Amino acid sequence: SPKADTDRRIKDLIAFSAKMIDSEVLSKSAMNSLRERRLDGYFLVSDYDGAIAMLDQGIEGRTPEWCKSTAAKLRAHKAMDAGQKKEAIKQLLVFIEYMLSDVMKDFEDSDPANGVVYSREWVAAKNYMRCATLSDEGGDAKAKADFTEKAKPLYKAALEKAKDDDVSLKELQKEMKSYGL
Repeated sequence: SPKADTDRRIKDLIAFSAKMIDSEVLSKSAMNSLRERRLDGYFLVSDYDGAIAMLDQGIEGRTPEWCKSTAAKLRAHKAMDAGQKKEAIKQLLVFIEYMLSDVMKDFEDSDPANGVVYSREWVAAKNYMRCATLSDEGGDAKAKADFTEKAKPLYKAALEKAKDDDVSLKELQKEMKSYGL
């Protein structure tokens, strides 16, 4: 299949990048750039363990907090894939805490595929709603309600930030509507 072929090629590139990084023939900036691409590669093939191992070692040019929160997000995806709802929630909360920290106050992430710009409030709200859904699936109505209440003011702030961006605003409103907000 095309997906399997692509995944195989990415895995080959991940292995090659490790050799290049270890060879010490690259400049420091080229090595750091290759490490970032390697991290992306692990994520693209859902090799959460490979990405988490890199993050746990730390990545030059990234803060320990960034590495910890990104690893938590990956651990959450891994836990969701394994049906471990409580662990997924625990890890998502580590990620949300970092997203809402002062360090991330100017965070924006643009999706090149659709042009949507995600504010930190939107990212945090979306992840609180993931926690709400996981709680609901686990039969915990109170936790679902609590996470939903935490998401609401964040969605409100995200709406304000996106008010002049029709593409992002439309996507944000669609997401909120899907949660009945």
